[in-house]
Amino acid sequence: MHKRIFFICILLVCSISASAKERYSATEEEISVLQTSAKTGDRAAIRKLFTLYPYSDGAVSEDIDVALGQTIRKHPQIFLEELNRSGRANCERCIPSLVGNTGEELVDRLQAQVNELDKRKTALRSVHQKSLEKLRDKLIRILNEEIREIRETPSYGKE
Repeated sequence: MHKRIFFICILLVCSISASAKERYSATEEEISVLQTSAKTGDRAAIRKLFTLYPYSDGAVSEDIDVALGQTIRKHPQIFLEELNRSGRANCERCIPSLVGNTGEELVDRLQAQVNELDKRKTALRSVHQKSLEKLRDKLIRILNEEIREIRETPSYGKE
């Protein structure tokens, strides 16, 4: 009898925890605070940003992409390790916006976008950890594609 009541209580707690997670939604303010720490290479902040994707809407997901993308230049190995750990490295549709979103400040500045993406590639090339090589090379290929697409934009070079 006690085992049965215990089991029912466990199910109830798990059910409540699951429904609380479903109601939680990451906010732009939360991302902004984490972004500041992530820029300094704070692994916990970078990891937290990766974990917030499932709890974010489109705008907040974009803010997460920008925040994480900005960590690539100064902390490429931490970025790769946490991307790999998060499981998002296998999300083919997620990676281009994650590594290629340069944020609102560069929206209409195509040459500046290319410069930023080139710097991200250079930073990624500095990582030589064997376990990260395939992921590193994949991201560099994606960045090359992003740069090619920007350069093919009719307004590129006319800024």
